[in-house]
Amino acid sequence: MAEAMLRVMKSSLKAFHCETCGTEFKRYPSQMKRGRPRFCSRKCRRTGNECKCTGCGSLTYRKKSQIESSNRKFFCSVGCQRDFLETKRFVGICKTCGVEFSKPVSTVSRLNQGQFCSRACKDGHLRKTMQCSWPGCGNEITVSSSTSTKRGVTRTLYKTDFTKYGRYVSNPLCNLHHEICVKHLGHNHRLSSRVKWVENQDYDLGSRSLNNKITRMFVFYKTNGRCTECERELLFDGGFHEWHVDHVLPVYRGGLTTLRNLQALCVACHSRKSAEEKSDVGRRRHAMTKLGRWKTHAEKDVLIRQLREEIASLRASLSKYEVIQCHGK
Repeated sequence: MAEAMLRVMKSSLKAFHCETCGTEFKRYPSQMKRGRPRFCSRKCRRTGNECKCTGCGSLTYRKKSQIESSNRKFFCSVGCQRDFLETKRFVGICKTCGVEFSKPVSTVSRLNQGQFCSRACKDGHLRKTMQCSWPGCGNEITVSSSTSTKRGVTRTLYKTDFTKYGRYVSNPLCNLHHEICVKHLGHNHRLSSRVKWVENQDYDLGSRSLNNKITRMFVFYKTNGRCTECERELLFDGGFHEWHVDHVLPVYRGGLTTLRNLQALCVACHSRKSAEEKSDVGRRRHAMTKLGRWKTHAEKDVLIRQLREEIASLRASLSKYEVIQCHGK
């Protein structure tokens, strides 16, 4: 049985000629998975593919495609390549301090340090000092700047965390206010929805943004977490059952939704202030009604009907006048 299997296997052998030495050799079908074999041994396969090491001059094996397709340098080992690169120096001028420096080529190729003499100069490049973006905060922080273009608009972004994966933001904050935002808004907080408010405290965002979480946070810390009227200590997480955001100058008197015109009031103080404002509105309405400047809905409908009739009569007279002028010509 074994002899029969051996005969079958020998009959499946195929003969080939080596491309290097020309000798005949045989291979089984299982050995030809990658195509027709071209060499009888590894020694013949490596013949003609050896090149000199650039560092020490010894022969090292490379594929023919690597040698023919490029003119790069080849090394027999990593140590030989390191020793060779150490002998070559790069001379440049630092972009930060302006001092001429010399470095091995191996260090210049890494981390793009061909422009700086040291890591300190690289980290200090494009850094400046600016104030914290929190309204009313005068703390100075050190930031690194970068530009970003989106939809044709170029803007400057800043980063306070100088690690490799630090996040660039348009409104940098000091450590104190950054921790406040993380506490109430989470780590992925963004103040982009209140950019104009941060830059200009007199900017009117409109009444729809009154109860936004970022708006409430700014107003809460503007009053140091206390009610403006009774000085009672408030809880930020208490929500609308604990305190409300109120306009110092009411809206019916021309007050706007700006950071300067907002304050934090507890529920009791806000209810009392709202009741006084409603009474004031009622008195104003009564006074204007007496003067004839406050009209009911029925009176407004009559006035609108009269104005429409006058407009229609004016249009008719104007069309008659145009017809007469045309006939006269």
